[in-house]
Amino acid sequence: MKVSQVVPNAQIEIVKKALDVYKNTLKKVETDDTVIQYEIFDTTVLKGLFNSKVTIELTENEYNNFTSKNGVDFPQYSKGFEPILIEEKYCYTEVLRDEYNDRIIYIERDKYNTIIGLNCMQGADDIEHFEPFKENDHLMLEFYNEFKYDKEYKNIAEIEKVNKIIWLFFKARSVFDKF
Repeated sequence: MKVSQVVPNAQIEIVKKALDVYKNTLKKVETDDTVIQYEIFDTTVLKGLFNSKVTIELTENEYNNFTSKNGVDFPQYSKGFEPILIEEKYCYTEVLRDEYNDRIIYIERDKYNTIIGLNCMQGADDIEHFEPFKENDHLMLEFYNEFKYDKEYKNIAEIEKVNKIIWLFFKARSVFDKF
C-alpha cells in the first residue's frame, strides 16, 4: 500500500520562495564553475515543476515512519487535501538475476502481465544488497515505455528487450550527467 498526498498551494509557494533564495544566492557566487551554473538551471526547472499540481507518494513504511525520521507529524491538511491510501496495482513481482549483464532486475506486473514497475542493480552476485531496489524506478519505467515498441526491439524476447533498454537508459543518463 502507498500513501499519496497532494501538497496545497500555500506549501508549494514556500518551497518556490526557498528555491528563489537559493538560486539568488548561487547567482551571487562569482565563479565559472559549471556545477553552480547547472544548479541554477536545475533550480529554475524545479521551480517550474512546482507550478503544477504536486503530489507526494510514500510507501506504507515511509508513511508509518515519517514522524520518527523527520521529527514532525505527517501533515494533516484541510478538507480536500487528506492523504489517500492507494492499493498496489501490481499483481506480482519478479526478481531476476541476469549473470550475462551482471545485474539483478526487479519487475512489477499487472494482471495482464504488462510491466508496470522496473528497477535494477548492477552486480548480480550482490543479492543481499538488493532490497532498496525492490521498488519501481519511475524514470527507468518511463524510459522503458518510450522504447519498448521501437522496431529495434520488436522481435526479441522480453527480458532481452528489458536489458537492452536498461543499458540504453544508463548510457543516456551518463551522457546527460556530463552536461
